[in-house]
Amino acid sequence: MSDGFLSTPDPVTGEFQDLQGCQFLLLLSELNESRKTEGMKGKDADEEKERKKTERQRELEGSRQNIQQRIQDREKEVKLLQQEVEAVNGSADKAVEDKNGLHRH
Repeated sequence: MSDGFLSTPDPVTGEFQDLQGCQFLLLLSELNESRKTEGMKGKDADEEKERKKTERQRELEGSRQNIQQRIQDREKEVKLLQQEVEAVNGSADKAVEDKNGLHRH
């Protein structure tokens, strides 16, 4: 009787085994990816890590420079706008003075 029980397919056990199989394959895949660099021994692994670090630092430096340039561009725009506001205010003040001067005569 126990032989018949073991040979009968069990849908719950089958799904569990499929899930375990998927998890196993996923784990295997992750291990394979991590071993691409970890599989390197000593100096090679250190060089690869250093290469990736240097590459990332270059990318970050490029981003930092772009951001710094945009900030400088904005500061120039603000300065120009401030000069324009001052010019307009000066013209308005002059127009008011001229108008007041005309009314006094």
